[in-house]
Amino acid sequence: MTTSTTRFLLSAGACAALLGGAVACTSASDEPSVAFTVPGKGPSCSPAKVTNPSTDQKPSVTKGEGEPPAELVKDDLKVGDGEEAKTGDKVQMEYVGVLFADGSEFDSSWSRGAEPFTVPALGGGSVIKGWDEGIPGMKVGGRRKLVIPAAKAYGAAGSPPKIPANATLIFVVDLLQVCHPSAAVTTLPTVPGSTPGSTPGTAAGSTGTTPGTAAKA
Repeated sequence: MTTSTTRFLLSAGACAALLGGAVACTSASDEPSVAFTVPGKGPSCSPAKVTNPSTDQKPSVTKGEGEPPAELVKDDLKVGDGEEAKTGDKVQMEYVGVLFADGSEFDSSWSRGAEPFTVPALGGGSVIKGWDEGIPGMKVGGRRKLVIPAAKAYGAAGSPPKIPANATLIFVVDLLQVCHPSAAVTTLPTVPGSTPGSTPGTAAGSTGTTPGTAAKA
């Protein structure tokens, strides 16, 4: 996974838990992270099973209307006909994220050639609460709009420079795949210049946290 996604979706706690202290996570101001794989057990998404949408299928996401909601809002723009994602599942997604206030885009998997973003376990705290609570119930092939209040996103701290304090976010997400156990690998985020199985030298000085005390994501 070669994305700035890690910066905007992984929670600070999940970052530390996933890496077990062996590798430092980048902050929101750092360069995008890269990934390597290590032998592991549990669900693994096989790229061969994923049909990546072409980039011309990227949804157009506009700013919110009226007052931002106090609670998470889920709106199915298209109901899929595949397997349903449940809490605990590992899933692969496409997404666009914009600010509710002005519609400015802060992150998108589509800008990286529609490379799928993997959520290790829905409800496990590896992504913001708005995702953990908003994706279960989707079916493969579906597209859902999530309007996420700050309390279920990045809270009072925000995620500078693109996500201000107390920002309500809008995501349009596409569910590509629900993964199942196999003789697997585990994908771990790291930083440029590192090698598999080693602690990246470039991580020195990294805070190891993702901005946003309310960010479960």
